[in-house]
Amino acid sequence: MKSFDNLNNWCEEFLIQASPSDPDNFPFIVLGNQIDFDGGNNRVVSEKKAKAWCALK
Repeated sequence: MKSFDNLNNWCEEFLIQASPSDPDNFPFIVLGNQIDFDGGNNRVVSEKKAKAWCALK
């Protein structure tokens, strides 16, 4: 969850450092891995929450 909570900061920092010509429409890709599973049974970040974050970007 800690990584997911930092996504906004990382995106903002990337945009500052990279200075893309159209930062409002710059594409980001969010990937999850097995560390996102709590004991292999439950997602730490729900699919709904991840999709909601992506929709705001």
